[in-house]
Amino acid sequence: PEGHVKVMDFGLAKRLVPTEGIGSQEQTITASLTKTGATLGTLAYMSPEQVRGEEVDTRSDIFSFGLVLYEMLTGIDPFKKPQPLDTASSILKEDPPPLSRYINEVPPVLQHTVKKMLAKEPERRYQHIDELRIDLEELKQESDSGRLFPGLPPAAEAVPLVPRRKNWERLSWMLATVTLLLGALTLAVVHFSELAEEGRAVRFSVSLPEKISFTSLDLPAISPDGRHIAFTGATAEGKRLLWVRSLDSLTARSLTDTQGATLPFWSPDSRFIGFFAGAKLKKIEHSGGPAQILCDAPRGRGGTWNGDGVILFTPTSRDPLYSVSEAGGVATPMTTLEKSRGELSHRWPYFLPDGRHFLYAAEGPQERQGDVYLGSFDSKDVKQVLSDYSNTTYVPPGYLLFLREGTLMAQAFDAKNLQIMGQAFPVAEQVGYSAIFGVGHFSASEDKVLVYHQGVGVRQTQLVWVDREGHEEPLAAEPGRYFGPRVSPDGARLAFSIDDPGNTDMWIYDLRRETFTRLTFDPAMDDRPLWTPDGLRVVFRSTRDGGASNLFWKAADGTGQVERLTTSPNYQDPDAWSRDGKGLVFHEANSSGVVAGGFDSPETSGDISVLSMEGEPISEPLLQTQFSEGGAAISPDGRWMAYHSDETGRQEIYVRPFPNVEEGKWQISGDGGISPLWGPKGRELFYRNSGAMMVVRIETEPTFVPGSPEVIFTGAYISHPSRYYDISPDGQRFVMIKEAEQAEESSARTQLIVVENWFEEL
Repeated sequence: PEGHVKVMDFGLAKRLVPTEGIGSQEQTITASLTKTGATLGTLAYMSPEQVRGEEVDTRSDIFSFGLVLYEMLTGIDPFKKPQPLDTASSILKEDPPPLSRYINEVPPVLQHTVKKMLAKEPERRYQHIDELRIDLEELKQESDSGRLFPGLPPAAEAVPLVPRRKNWERLSWMLATVTLLLGALTLAVVHFSELAEEGRAVRFSVSLPEKISFTSLDLPAISPDGRHIAFTGATAEGKRLLWVRSLDSLTARSLTDTQGATLPFWSPDSRFIGFFAGAKLKKIEHSGGPAQILCDAPRGRGGTWNGDGVILFTPTSRDPLYSVSEAGGVATPMTTLEKSRGELSHRWPYFLPDGRHFLYAAEGPQERQGDVYLGSFDSKDVKQVLSDYSNTTYVPPGYLLFLREGTLMAQAFDAKNLQIMGQAFPVAEQVGYSAIFGVGHFSASEDKVLVYHQGVGVRQTQLVWVDREGHEEPLAAEPGRYFGPRVSPDGARLAFSIDDPGNTDMWIYDLRRETFTRLTFDPAMDDRPLWTPDGLRVVFRSTRDGGASNLFWKAADGTGQVERLTTSPNYQDPDAWSRDGKGLVFHEANSSGVVAGGFDSPETSGDISVLSMEGEPISEPLLQTQFSEGGAAISPDGRWMAYHSDETGRQEIYVRPFPNVEEGKWQISGDGGISPLWGPKGRELFYRNSGAMMVVRIETEPTFVPGSPEVIFTGAYISHPSRYYDISPDGQRFVMIKEAEQAEESSARTQLIVVENWFEEL
């Protein structure tokens, strides 16, 4: 109607509403111009629905236009292959590579625009060309001003836009604000660049997203090129995600497909990020996209990546180091735990420049935390380099960075001769550090950039009651290092472990009198409490006698001595009691973190056993599969056992009959879950999914029928496979653990300190 001329590729135009009386004529014309049954159009620019021969609409044109725009930006047709069938398959199945593969520093809005145009499903694309036009006009404004691609000169001529007055006024204020912010950023960048060029250290802070909470394992990781910071943190809804913040950007962005992520580390080319999530080691491009599973890693404790495409990592908290290809596959052990030194695990590996030698921290017994060693792919011999239990990083031109009592230290290191030189000296004070995990909250790039959290050392926790509406009531107990709270059967007491530097012991808290009673006094680690059904004793695990954590118990009133229940080379955690109190159900794994032969054993990987308490305690396997099971919970009527397992590739909640576990199985969760717990009446099953407390209603008569998972409440409460929560006897409140509210530390955790040319101050 406007009289516009439209040029179309032959064969693509068609009537959406047939005109009466000319249908046969259309068919005749089409048949005379094309092959019968042929797909019309230029194959390399077709939409997926067009390739399949389905009905098309304007959204198909938007896809084709997106391909043209992609090719104009990159010079690459992302789907075109030598053979037509391969091209069609690529359009249907493959995602185009991110623009960042061909363009440095792609603006997120441009990446989003192109990605939305090229969505496989029409519903996920722009629904009308006007929506796309508006986004492209905004992009053009940015481009013309020189802000979109700072390295290019502004356009010689900009086409003026004439939006409506109201929109223009709003847009003017927005643009003015953005201009001021970008101007300030530009001045800062210019100033810092001038200082950097002069070889002077430059310090500034980088704000992190609001309402993001962090734990001891949410560490920052700077890319080797010093341009991007990766970190993990939980949203207000409790979803822990991987985030990326570019140093020349005002905001951080979360990466999809990274739920549950912890401990990020970079590939040498600064393109990929490795991380742990869902009991797996994964990788993802820093620009986004799907995450790729590389191998199993139930409780990862650090990773590093060399230039030959090898990743060195710790799969569990009781493992040596393993290696795996960056393409994924079977992990291979690379170090051996030295029993003569009491080593419990090797963690926080870091490759030296040659890609063959690596640093790692060896976790020692409770009374002596551990040391830092130097290992090699070419020899089984190891060499102690530091007596500080910390993650350690090598940075050019030749320094080791590590933590010592909250102070970041540097020590000269000859990477060629593998020798420490001189004395260590401080670089930064009040750097975040977790004594429990032996890891500092710092990272350094090869390009003279250092980042760290400040003032977030050993975090204290507090115990709180949370009702079903999410209302929180702190217990009168002072903040401490609390773990694994368990409510006594009568609801009057709490059992938990308290971690003090160098020691972990069992304690009892009287909820009525608000008093503490210490239950164990051994220098070994005593934790993971479980009340006996009558409330007279507390079962716990302990590393006393210098071995793996076995099962012990003691009278809850503190009288008498600690008694050993099991003697095994395997690690054991008490989980639940049978209804009659004659069977103690527990998780069992060998000294490498899994049962029967090691981390990559195909036979089994962490099992559930039961200890008969009639007469002399005797244990036998209850549930033994090739997957990792744990966190067993027995229903109040004694008929059902809930547990978590990684058989789908991530932890999910399942229920089986008890004790005849082979007579059935039901998957309860659908989006991940750990730490199941039955309600007092057996009609509800609770579990944790990141920061959410979940519930499933259960019917058991005439048959077992689970309901759909529902969220009860969310919050930044510590979640752990060993169940760091419990429920009151009336089923109305939950005792949870959260990090203590300390204003100065909380403020520090909302930002990172960045230091460029940090070693110029040494």
